[in-house]
Amino acid sequence: MSVSFSGAFLSHFLFDVTARYKGDAEGFLLGHTASQKQKDGTAQQFSVVEEFIICKQPFSFYNKQGQVDIDELRHLLKGNSEKLIGWFRVRRSTPLQVSIRERSIHQSLQQYCSHLQHSELLFAVFTGDVSPTLATQSFAYGAWTLHGSHFIPYKPAITNLGHTGKSEYQQPAAVSLPCSSPRYQEVISSHRKRFQAEDGTLHLVTDITDLYTGMLTNMQGLCSSLNHANEEIVELRRDIEGLHEAIGRKNSETEPLRLDSSSPLL
Repeated sequence: MSVSFSGAFLSHFLFDVTARYKGDAEGFLLGHTASQKQKDGTAQQFSVVEEFIICKQPFSFYNKQGQVDIDELRHLLKGNSEKLIGWFRVRRSTPLQVSIRERSIHQSLQQYCSHLQHSELLFAVFTGDVSPTLATQSFAYGAWTLHGSHFIPYKPAITNLGHTGKSEYQQPAAVSLPCSSPRYQEVISSHRKRFQAEDGTLHLVTDITDLYTGMLTNMQGLCSSLNHANEEIVELRRDIEGLHEAIGRKNSETEPLRLDSSSPLL
């Protein structure tokens, strides 16, 4: 099994968490799970995280013993139960490992998700740490799935293209990720006209596309001129070789001419 989410999702997630919450946070991971056939004929399952829901405070859908409140869970998911593929915790300066309470919560959630399509639930932990000078804030992350009584760790893969299967170089369709932070929306709205046209296209992307098209056209013209010049050089070489052969035949039929020092050079 593999776990992946895009760089846009990760930056959006970390921005929203650090901007809105000063302490620990938790919530749910939404996305889809599917299987992909490998070269050896086996099928590998992969989970792609696409969205997230942050709870307002800890203990929002479970009690101190880790038992999940089903009614509160459905209220927080707001009809997204079919897209639920896992849940997460955000901690500060803690190791990447599953606690006893988190184990109990996950087992209770696993029972709730047993009737869903994504029965193999993910659990992700994001830990933040600040440098002694308070100049740098770093994040570490990990994911686990429960098999029996053991948690199997997975290293999430960060990809900006999303999961494209065998067509790794296919240009994916643009996906807009909703952001619930008012400050994020305010910044985006104030600068949108500088980068985005009324039809939704980006100015810089359009300019770069035009530049690429112009450069490609010029390169094609230069290649055509070079090919034509090469053909002319080949013809000239053939003519020169023909003249050399004609001169050689003529010299073999007649006596060589004697040239004195006063005769002009050809």
